[in-house]
Amino acid sequence: MTEQTKEQKTSIWNRKELRKSSAGYLKKNYWACIGVCFLMLIFSIEYTSSAGLLDEKTDLLMTDTVKTAQTLRSESNGSELVRGIIGLSTNWIDNDNVQKATRGVMATLANGMTQTSHFFTFIGDAVNKRLDKSPPAHFLVSILGAIFSLAYYMFFQVQLKVGERRFFLENRLYHDTRPARMFYLYETPYVWNVAKIMLLRAVFLLLWCFTIVGGVMKLYEYRAIAYILAERPDIGWRECFALAKEMTYGYKWEMFKFDLSYILWFLLGSFTAGLASIFLVNPLYRGGQTETMVKLREYAKAAGTDHIHLLDDEMLFEAPAGERLVDVYPTIKIKKKHELAVPWNRKYSIVHVGLIFFAFAMIGWCWEVFYHFVLNGDLINRGSLWGPWIPIYGVGGACVVVFLKRLGDRPPLLALLTFICCGIIEYTTGWYFDNVRHIKFWDYSDYLFNLNGYICLEGLIMFTVLASLGLYIIAPRFDNLFKRFPNGVKVPVLCVLSACFLGDITYTHFHPHTGKGITSAPELLDVADQLDMTDQS
Repeated sequence: MTEQTKEQKTSIWNRKELRKSSAGYLKKNYWACIGVCFLMLIFSIEYTSSAGLLDEKTDLLMTDTVKTAQTLRSESNGSELVRGIIGLSTNWIDNDNVQKATRGVMATLANGMTQTSHFFTFIGDAVNKRLDKSPPAHFLVSILGAIFSLAYYMFFQVQLKVGERRFFLENRLYHDTRPARMFYLYETPYVWNVAKIMLLRAVFLLLWCFTIVGGVMKLYEYRAIAYILAERPDIGWRECFALAKEMTYGYKWEMFKFDLSYILWFLLGSFTAGLASIFLVNPLYRGGQTETMVKLREYAKAAGTDHIHLLDDEMLFEAPAGERLVDVYPTIKIKKKHELAVPWNRKYSIVHVGLIFFAFAMIGWCWEVFYHFVLNGDLINRGSLWGPWIPIYGVGGACVVVFLKRLGDRPPLLALLTFICCGIIEYTTGWYFDNVRHIKFWDYSDYLFNLNGYICLEGLIMFTVLASLGLYIIAPRFDNLFKRFPNGVKVPVLCVLSACFLGDITYTHFHPHTGKGITSAPELLDVADQLDMTDQS
């Protein structure tokens, strides 16, 4: 390694200026940055803890055989201390409410996927519940789960991890960068090379963690690897590790202090039940981390380190005046602002609105059945009716495309009104079933931030996200699909579905659909059985 001069080595960045630059880039492409970080959270790749400072712990989410290693890593990088601070801060909010809040859709999914490595082993655990009496089948499913887990890690998680860094690097200068850029590696022949290097990174970091101090040092050194691959995905693994060492040599303490400067932001995320993390802290921190890597690259260039010449994509750091990303990288297609592949701003016919109602109702039913099966291993009709539909999903979808579509050009206002409307619909429906029918199909009493058990903050956020997806993505595609069929087919189908739906409502009025896994009090007898017993007495 070429020796750095004293002046170069002590040329430390201004943390305040780096954070300010990060905030400026975030502001210019806010929703794209939010979307990228949210996708990383959904796929349990990053930001699985509100302690964004230490989110590197997710690097080893591969198989059940590395759970011990994960524990060692979390202890070595101090995440237990951060969790303790966050746990203490939640007590300041409302200790009783927090202690009672033991359930939650997103929290359960995130915990389940983290504990079982990811989606494939999460499903595998649910299947294994059915195979407990068959050891050979159980063993086979476990092996397949481990194989899928490793494949998922190598060819999906790490690809998006590197892709996210590429997005933030491009977004610094090209402010119309689309979230789809996080998938850019799949358009290159270097997927395997990235998977190999990132797997080696995880293995080496695991081994270093046994030395504890060495693990912390390497955590910061290896942080540069994802950024190096984002710029040069074809680099050899030896050169990549050597370059990461050269770039971070002498700056690890500064990197640590920069991370520490975000501690108040992380606490803000915990105080707001993760909302501030999703909409501000996560993209702000990732942007700031990107700025530090740009500075390290700059210092390494000035010092003339041995391998720095391998980083040669200067268009990522010095954009020609007035150039857009599509002009610099001609193979990249960038749509105009707010332009979608399928236009959302359209007029829906009455027939199509009816069909969309049933489509959303059936999708909601499939989701509820699938979610319950994954968590409990039981295949149950989770709807309030006997048929394969849940009306509240259909009503929400139809209301969005009929009443809220005119606000599509103003996403923040649309999200706010959707949040309010979904809350009113769900609260009214829950109150009706509870007070008029004396049945509870859902109960959010042990969820954080709930109102009388009928609605909760987490559920309304999920409904708002789904409604937005429905307006901008799902409903337009259904509309295009329905247009392929003549009215002579669509109208009879809608009439048949409507007749079945009305018949289901009538039948359910006299024979409520209740029982274990359906209503919130499965220990009670089925309502219909109670009525029969009353009649007999």
